[in-house]
Amino acid sequence: MAEFTLVKKHTSDLSYEDIRAIETLMIGVYEGNFTLTDLDHALGGIHVLMYGNKQLVGHVSVVQRNMTVLDVPYRVGYVEALGVKKEYRKKGMGHQLMKTCKHIIKESYHFGVLSTPTNLHYFFQRLNWQPWLGQLSTYTPTGLQEFKDENQTVFIYSPNLSLDLAKPLISDFRGEKSW
Repeated sequence: MAEFTLVKKHTSDLSYEDIRAIETLMIGVYEGNFTLTDLDHALGGIHVLMYGNKQLVGHVSVVQRNMTVLDVPYRVGYVEALGVKKEYRKKGMGHQLMKTCKHIIKESYHFGVLSTPTNLHYFFQRLNWQPWLGQLSTYTPTGLQEFKDENQTVFIYSPNLSLDLAKPLISDFRGEKSW
């Protein structure tokens, strides 16, 4: 039986090989639908790496973003690049990765945010993430741009403060794929 190890590292502590391993894992997890932009969005924060048999089998990162609710700015832990290698799924690894993310968010941020395909709602709701019900927008160089994608849902985890989930949530601008 394989032994699994969970490691937390800031992007600055990752080697070139670590970053390439994350990219390779995510390309496999997302069946080729993981771009350099997606990788860039996953960098600059804390990575939770799951190793089995000395190989990377799971990953998630929490990066800092700035968001506002009712014109109040918040420091947000944004979850990026969550994935577990196919042959290691259904063994609680995704749950363990997200449990570690929740701890990072609780200790370091006002609240956590992630955007996920609609088919993963149940996974995140079981982990006490709640769907954001209000309008979603992004500050862009040309003004506010509303986010609408019926295939994506934005979830939040807010152990530190009470938020009205029906109010507008506005994210910082980061080029394409702001959510």
